[in-house]
Amino acid sequence: MMCTLAGRNFTDVNDAGRGNTLDVLLSQSQGTHTYDPPGRLDFGQTYYWRIDQVSAAPDSAVFKGNVWSFTVEPYSYVMNNIHPWHYCRFRRCGG
Repeated sequence: MMCTLAGRNFTDVNDAGRGNTLDVLLSQSQGTHTYDPPGRLDFGQTYYWRIDQVSAAPDSAVFKGNVWSFTVEPYSYVMNNIHPWHYCRFRRCGG
């Protein structure tokens, strides 16, 4: 089982825990490996996230994960006739 935390403040995401979620707890019993946030992310904003592993009952020990970050592009623009699979055709992409 996983516990997922995310937010705009590194310290909040890093310091949050069971007793004090610091308003960054997204999921306490997440079984999947994906998360789709509601709505759009803000342009130019840096977001931080952490995934903690929680062991099975009865101890349910929490193993704190590392804090990761990404920054959303500063703006967006429409690109027509772009086929992303063409890029991956001759280069190693993904895993």
